[in-house]
Amino acid sequence: CRSGSVRFWFKPNWNSGWCPPSGFPFLYLGNPTPAFGEWSLQVTNMGNTIQFVTASNGMTTVNLSANINFTNNRWYQIVLNYGPSGCVLFTNGAVAVSNNTPVAYWPSDADRRNSGIVIGNNSAYDACINGQFDELETFNYQLPASDVAANFQTVQAVDTDLNGIPD
Repeated sequence: CRSGSVRFWFKPNWNSGWCPPSGFPFLYLGNPTPAFGEWSLQVTNMGNTIQFVTASNGMTTVNLSANINFTNNRWYQIVLNYGPSGCVLFTNGAVAVSNNTPVAYWPSDADRRNSGIVIGNNSAYDACINGQFDELETFNYQLPASDVAANFQTVQAVDTDLNGIPD
């Protein structure tokens, strides 16, 4: 929870009249009461913003926030690098936002053991993101930008419109 990377593909199942209003996690670790211990990469702002939020002992930090316009039934590669020197969010192989906000909070060992990692929801199971995931990977180091771009370009070379059907 302190430093590393997470990489995955996500396809929203959002119809034109619905998308998540706030706090719907791609990935969630922690306590069902977020302020007591949370690590969350989530969609907010009616599905137009990705945030990385961490919390512990009543202290919460939005480590980064980036605007993104998701399109229904289109795949997106999302990569988060995080650590004590700051965070970088990549979408489709390119930097969406980068900052120097360190990861200073994270769930306790007990909360991580009790709740584990939840994909597409929180540990209270009341915030389903309504989408599909593929190729979820975690790393105990931060991925170089060149690796992120190369991984995305490999997929885009065979599926230029990212609809999940090879060209």
